[in-house]
Amino acid sequence: MLWRGFRQAQAKPLLDALRQWFEEILSKLSRKSETTAAIRYALVRWDALMRYIDDGTYRDRQQRRRTLRDGHAPENVAECETPQCEIA
Repeated sequence: MLWRGFRQAQAKPLLDALRQWFEEILSKLSRKSETTAAIRYALVRWDALMRYIDDGTYRDRQQRRRTLRDGHAPENVAECETPQCEIA
């Protein structure tokens, strides 16, 4: 899947650097600060965020769900499996 390769190449290095920065900055922040709470929140959910990197179809599925929810589903929405699919 094209999206998976793109995410592995583009987003993964950025997210790896972000996680490293989160872990470094936590030791410098007050345990009671709102920033610390936000960083801990993100780290607890890190595995869910990594699904974005590992699942190349994630964007397409989310797009289709929104399209179906809003009632604007094209006839071929069920067959749309590539990043090149156009969903109106």
